[in-house]
This record gives sequence, C-alpha cells and structure tokens, in this order.
Amino acid sequence: MSCGFADADAEELELFWRSSVRKIRGREHICKICQYVSDGWKMRRHLRQSHMAGGVHTCQVCSKTYKTEYSLSNHMGLKHKNPIAF
Repeated sequence: MSCGFADADAEELELFWRSSVRKIRGREHICKICQYVSDGWKMRRHLRQSHMAGGVHTCQVCSKTYKTEYSLSNHMGLKHKNPIAF
C-alpha cells in the first residue's frame, strides 16, 4: 500500500506522521491506515516501509523485488545462504 509520499522531505514526513498515527498509551502509537501498534521509532519505520512509496530492491540471484533493503536482506539470508556464483 503506497500513500504517494515518495521522495518526501522532513516536513512532508512529519505531516504524514501526524495524519497517519495516533498515540494510544505511554509510548505506544497506532497506525490509522492498518491498525499496527508499536512504540514511536518502530512506528516511523513501519510507516516508511509499509505505506510510503520507495525504491525497489532486487535480488541479484533470483530477481525477486522487495520494497525495503531489510526485506531483501532477510530474503537473502533465508533463500540464498550460499549462492553459487557462475
């Protein structure tokens, strides 16, 4: 799900945060888009990775694509532990 905030600057990110997140208790926040709950820094990561347009990261072994570098790294560790170089 992309909300159209590719290449957003800091001010746009702050506006996106204010419109997409609600504080529920203590340090916990809830995403108004998908109801995900977490503390502040994890919520910012969640917004960037789940709801903001971004670059595409492609696996050099099998050509699968991922929204985040973390997802690609996780894929590499699980699926291509010892890729064979040709």
